[in-house]
Amino acid sequence: MLVVAVCPTGKYKGVGDPVINDEPNCENECHCTELQCVYINGTCIDGCGIGWKGDVCNERDCEVENGGCQHQCTEDKRDEWCSCDEGIDISPNDWKKCLDINECLGESDCHECINTIGSYTCRCDHGYELHPNGTSCGDVDECERGMYDVDRCHTCVNLIGGHTCLCNETFVLDKSNNNETCIGIAVVVLLLLAAAFAVVCFVKRRRKQEKNPKQSEVPTNTSFKISDVNVPDVEILEENEYEEIRDSSIEPLPSAAATKQTPDVTYYNTSGKHPTTLDNSTSDGNSA
Repeated sequence: MLVVAVCPTGKYKGVGDPVINDEPNCENECHCTELQCVYINGTCIDGCGIGWKGDVCNERDCEVENGGCQHQCTEDKRDEWCSCDEGIDISPNDWKKCLDINECLGESDCHECINTIGSYTCRCDHGYELHPNGTSCGDVDECERGMYDVDRCHTCVNLIGGHTCLCNETFVLDKSNNNETCIGIAVVVLLLLAAAFAVVCFVKRRRKQEKNPKQSEVPTNTSFKISDVNVPDVEILEENEYEEIRDSSIEPLPSAAATKQTPDVTYYNTSGKHPTTLDNSTSDGNSA
């Protein structure tokens, strides 16, 4: 007679007596779908569970639903036969499931780490390139590869993440170009002089506007221009020259005699062909 359900789920009678030390002898494993196996021979009434096969359902079966594993199933293991792909760990809550490892949380040789499922990728700063392994950044030797301005960099010197130049005599490094090219000293001097001249002109113009604020208040909606007014430059005049300029700027009015107009005169030819004049200002019509 068979005795059923006297062992915990997944167990059945071992070798020897059915009861040892007043406890059921339940040394053997069985892996049924849901129900308990038969106590005597471990037979599963409802069949083997996923990942198991054999007469008593205690042999590994990776061919059915991958043995219940999310990634890899190993048939030669009795316990925890599931494993995970590289870069992924077994879940602490279920050894049949796998969890991704965030490699970016640890140390890496990437300038910008981007986590992916089971791995990660890198983005590198300017002057660096991605290593063939795809997980680290390495310096680019711009000098060896000719990745510099050959015409304006006299001697290329590689740096970590960039490069610089050694310049010939009468040349200096061009700081405006990240010290990666050379520029002639004469050009630098001209640029400095031009900048200084522009600053001086600007300062003088501001000072002149501050000393003559009324000149800058001329309405813009009129045709009047400051250049139309002959105003002497007060900065170059001495105090004793003001009176002379004032007198010379006032022109004398013409006299009354000068404003008297010559009367209109009409010329006639007499019978003797001698010209004579007639004052049109007279009203009696008598000739002279």
